[in-house]
Amino acid sequence: MGEGLPRLVRGIAQVGLDAMNLDYIVIDRTSTVPLYEQLRVCISDAIRRGVLKASMQLPTENEIIESCGVSRQVVRQAYGALVQNGQVIRERGRGTFVKAENYGVFMNKLMSYQEELALSGKVPKTEVLAACRRSTPEELSGPSDLGDSECFYLERLRSADGKASVHIQTYLPYSRFPGIERFDFAALSLYHTLAKEYGVHLRDAKRSLSAENASDREAGLLGVETGKALLLLESHTFDRNGGLVEVSFEHFAGDTCHYEFEVAAGR
Repeated sequence: MGEGLPRLVRGIAQVGLDAMNLDYIVIDRTSTVPLYEQLRVCISDAIRRGVLKASMQLPTENEIIESCGVSRQVVRQAYGALVQNGQVIRERGRGTFVKAENYGVFMNKLMSYQEELALSGKVPKTEVLAACRRSTPEELSGPSDLGDSECFYLERLRSADGKASVHIQTYLPYSRFPGIERFDFAALSLYHTLAKEYGVHLRDAKRSLSAENASDREAGLLGVETGKALLLLESHTFDRNGGLVEVSFEHFAGDTCHYEFEVAAGR
């Protein structure tokens, strides 16, 4: 470990795996975030940024243990969460790999847009159109919604391989996330920031899907004709204690995405 960093453990270069190094893994032992969650976020972020590309093999348990000074249980918990989130797959006798299939937009998994696109091998880009503290819209101020007179409003335009694909408007109760406007969400994941900076971990979301005709502004942002049918995905996302974390509205052009559902048989 480097001198001057007694509490910060960084991954070091290793041979094999196409000379992959573990510089993308940073474990902060002073943080209240569990070690396995820090490891999961680091790997997830590396997938999102394209450091770990589709079909690439992840380091073995022993390589992470040796390089990062964590226990085998920590590595297994992190890898298990990545498998459950659909970002990686385990192949018996071969190892763990970044999932190469295109899973479109998950309706039943809480993942960042960058993570979803990374699974398909596409290059994501986010443009922040607004990020500010403002009065909560009346229709979202009730106790069953944000329940706060002020909110953090985040408006983003996302692209895949240079083509605009989704316009998203997000509202979070400002009292829960003071100072959140200081973060650059053109580069950072909102969900990762909530976990790392505020200790808020997501549990589930209620989502509804409907159709809506493109307004002049939506058409201009998404590069479609005014009046074209768009998909509107509305989400209410909750933390592990059942508290509402965000309300979001995402507009997609139908020819830029697909949705995948997992449906269990009745018993």
